[in-house]
Parts: sequence; C-alpha cells; structure tokens
Amino acid sequence: MTVGYLVGAVIMIGLVIAVVAASVRGRRWYRYTPQTARSDVGWSPDTESTDDTGGMLSRPTVWIAAFFVVTTVSIAGIFFVATGSSIASMTTLMFGALAALLVVYMLGGIYLVARGRGHSSAMAVAESATASGVLLVLLVAVQLVALG
Repeated sequence: MTVGYLVGAVIMIGLVIAVVAASVRGRRWYRYTPQTARSDVGWSPDTESTDDTGGMLSRPTVWIAAFFVVTTVSIAGIFFVATGSSIASMTTLMFGALAALLVVYMLGGIYLVARGRGHSSAMAVAESATASGVLLVLLVAVQLVALG
C-alpha cells in the first residue's frame, strides 16, 4: 500500500515537472505581446464604459455579498445533509454562521484599513488573504492541540 502511494507521488511529480518544462520551453512567452482587435478600431481605455445600466450588478460589493451568501447556503446544505437536521445541529449551524460573520468582518476590516492606507486593491486583497491563511493555520493548530 505504501509503495502505491510512493509510485503515485513520483508519477505526479514527474507530470508537474513535465508540464512546467513544456510551458517554459514550448513558447517564447517572455517576448509575447498580446494583440487586440480593439486597438486598430480606435479603442482606448478612456472610451470604455463600465456599465450602461448603472445598476446593482456593476458594484463589486454586491458580487462579494452574493458569493458569501451562496457559499454559506452551500455549506449549510452540506452540513444538514451530512449530519441530519436536529436542534443540536441547528445550534451548531448558528454558532458556525456567527463565527463566519466574525471572520468576514475581520477580513473586510483588514481590506478597508489597507485601502485606507493607500494600498492598491490587489495589495489589500493579498493582506486580507494572508490574514485568513494565518487564521486558518492557527485554528487548525488549536484544534490539533485541543483534540490531542
């Protein structure tokens, strides 16, 4: 059984090396300049309109909130299917939802503070993602230590 895992790991490492080598050597990607069809018809970023409707769908906050709602509903559905619905699981779900809201509040706060300090949007997202990774590692470590 252990030999099978080792053989599988060697095959996957070989596949990763082959894909990286093929992508690096297969094309002159470092000299690649994208050609757009818009450049020859007088397109410029200044003439690009963001959204003609100006509705709710043009706001990133709406998309972020929708993502969190869909994710939370999916996780709740998986939880209920896996454990069965009862009062105990409902209480656990409520505590889980509260913890998720606190995490979202923390990550949103980190993002807003980073934007307030003048960082770009990408840098603020990176800081928020780093904080969420550290939080996840700490939670896993606490769980491993607490459960022995």
